[in-house]
Amino acid sequence: MELTEAQYRLIEDCLPRQRRNVSLTNLQVLNAILYLSLIHISEPTRPY
Repeated sequence: MELTEAQYRLIEDCLPRQRRNVSLTNLQVLNAILYLSLIHISEPTRPY
């Protein structure tokens, strides 16, 4: 599961603005968090 650009546009005003030179976009960070949370739900005993 991954957030699309359109879905991100609906919530982007709720997030802090990016500042300075960053390597990841807010969308990429949210997708990474979503990915890790889904792994934890499906495999709660998996060590990270």
